[in-house]
Amino acid sequence: MMGSSLSNSKLGRLLECRRCFWLENFCLTCNGPSTPYSCARARPPHNVWKRPSGPFPGIPNGIDDKLRIHYNNFRKINKLPPELSDRPECADLKLFPDESKVKEWGNPFNYNIGLRHKDTSLDSVLKGGLDELLITGEGKLVVLDFKTMRSKPKDIDKDPEKARNKLYDKDIEYGYQRQLSIYTFLFQKLPKETEDYGLLLHYYPDNVKTNGDFEFGTELVKMPVNIDDAYNIWKDGATLLKSSCPPDNGDCNWCRGRP
Repeated sequence: MMGSSLSNSKLGRLLECRRCFWLENFCLTCNGPSTPYSCARARPPHNVWKRPSGPFPGIPNGIDDKLRIHYNNFRKINKLPPELSDRPECADLKLFPDESKVKEWGNPFNYNIGLRHKDTSLDSVLKGGLDELLITGEGKLVVLDFKTMRSKPKDIDKDPEKARNKLYDKDIEYGYQRQLSIYTFLFQKLPKETEDYGLLLHYYPDNVKTNGDFEFGTELVKMPVNIDDAYNIWKDGATLLKSSCPPDNGDCNWCRGRP
């Protein structure tokens, strides 16, 4: 049986529905965990089930592309961009200086190099693709992930502490802490020294100028990471893919009634 290849997004499905996770990541043709670009995209396609997906908004992807250019410009002059430079959380931080390594670690589709770790006892590879990387004065790495929001956090001007606490709670609810934990875990396996937290930088549309240019506001969330949680969810997913399909309990609208 071939080994599994898992990521934060795939493991997020595991927490939503264990049966959906198995169906999406187990190839009935190969009788083992599906292999990216070999099973799901094979011609003729292998027997891999996927949840139907809706349209994906292109604007967030476009923003990420522009932010990479923006950050690389500041990396060249060894400065933090203004959305970080005035934050107390970033007082001891600077951009990781090696642009080529950040690009490599930010490529989630490269299955041979980059931010990945293979555990032979699990017969599985865990991989990730980060947005940006910071480093402390002591040489410890801090993962930075970009998020886009529909609008400015409610009541941020009237009660900043309450609004930021609410944003913090939503970030945990959406699985962003798990994402930071998995990326930090992968860096420790390279091995690299890391801090015990990561950063989430939220961008939201704040204003439109008379000439049509958008202005974006930002909110920064400092989030503790949990390395044990990152490993345990990976282990859970990899182990599940070595067993039979979870039973159909009829409680999931997506996989209910699927073979």
